[in-house]
Amino acid sequence: MVKFTNRNLYENPWYILATLFGEQDGSSIDPELHDRNRKAWNAWALHQSSQSEKEYLIQKYRVFKGEVADWSDFENIFFERMKKISKGRYVRLNQESCFHVKAKTPAPDPKDLIDFSSTEFKKIFYIDDFYIPSDIIFNGCVFQNKIESSWAIFSQSVAFNDVIFNDMIDFSDARFFDGAYFNRVQCRSEAFWNAANFNGSVSFSDAIFEKRVNFQRAVFQREVNFRNVKMQDEAWFYGVIFKEGVSFWQGKFLGRLTMIDASFEGGERSRIPDFSDVIFEMPANFRSAKFNDCFPVFRGSLLHDKSIFSAEDNFWPKGIVKHLKDAKETCSLLRNLSERQGNIEDAHFFFRSEMKLASRMGSFPDRLLYIVYGIFSNFGHSISRPLLGLLSVFFVGLVFFWGGFFVEGLDNPLRTSLALSFNNVFPFFGFGRAYLGLNFFEDLHVVKKIFSALQSIFSLPLVFFFGLGLRTRFRMR
Repeated sequence: MVKFTNRNLYENPWYILATLFGEQDGSSIDPELHDRNRKAWNAWALHQSSQSEKEYLIQKYRVFKGEVADWSDFENIFFERMKKISKGRYVRLNQESCFHVKAKTPAPDPKDLIDFSSTEFKKIFYIDDFYIPSDIIFNGCVFQNKIESSWAIFSQSVAFNDVIFNDMIDFSDARFFDGAYFNRVQCRSEAFWNAANFNGSVSFSDAIFEKRVNFQRAVFQREVNFRNVKMQDEAWFYGVIFKEGVSFWQGKFLGRLTMIDASFEGGERSRIPDFSDVIFEMPANFRSAKFNDCFPVFRGSLLHDKSIFSAEDNFWPKGIVKHLKDAKETCSLLRNLSERQGNIEDAHFFFRSEMKLASRMGSFPDRLLYIVYGIFSNFGHSISRPLLGLLSVFFVGLVFFWGGFFVEGLDNPLRTSLALSFNNVFPFFGFGRAYLGLNFFEDLHVVKKIFSALQSIFSLPLVFFFGLGLRTRFRMR
């Protein structure tokens, strides 16, 4: 392993490798200079790899631009720069520990830890399209200027813990194949992780973003930790994919949060999207956000009254069997939010979701009423279900009574059966007694009396459900 104890950036061997042909000066990027630096870095990163490994990586990743230069083309340049800048100190420290024991170029081993920790970057650190071959740490660094790392490949873990970014940072389209840790960072300018792909665990715990932060179309393959994060400006998570859960526990969003088209996917290792105790000082937009496996948790959160959630079945999980109490609590919260906004239809959607969850909780006797309520009225939303139920009760009675009266040889058995069945289903109209007379019911066979009573018992809740459906539909209009 390379011996390096001086925190002076210009004596850091990895910084020399990254800027072998010079640093980016000013605010603009010199693309020709960057391309030469990129070729040198990637040549060093792969110079211990076999030819087949190089060919595989060249075909897989665009960072190599179709080729990898030979490290021997650059090693003398590296040696001379290190010898000049560190006045031989780096060479003396490493002449017996480097892989080039017999060579004059004691370059770091690509498999060793790349250590930039506790250093200050005053100029633009531009590592677009760099292939990082091993673990890399920037813990405790201060970036006075921009750091740009678009399309970079981080093959091992990367750590930016306790880093201060005073200018823009850009990791758009970067690939992180192991853990990525940005705990307690302070971003004082805009930050971009657009379309970045994170294959390992990710943590932004206690991070502070003073300006806009952007994770549009980023993909998180493992659980993400944004606990106690503070986002003081807009936070864009448009189209982001969380494959195994995310936690924003005790986070603070002082600007607008945009989660439009975000996807919270499920799986065996998936955890609940956790927004517990989060403060939303501005509206949060979850329009078209899709929760595939479980409902998010907002326990103790302060949601802004103008926050938006899509009230459609395809955006919410179906048939969940875990965390039912948390899911029910979330539906209740979103129902109340929709009611305060005057969105009656959305409020009833979340009410139905709440009732469906209640029908799966507790013992069967506790769930029975919710189950019946759901089957026969879709929890007060359906008109057709109770109407079909009433028609079924009516026609079953009609057939039963018509058969009995026909066997008894009663005059006009069909008309009498229609009147009796209708009276039983809608007894509050008083139609039967006016049409059939009191003596008719006194002389009715006991079996027909029992069946009439059953008709009335079953029809009354269906009438209530039908009226509830009409009321709900009327309010929605």
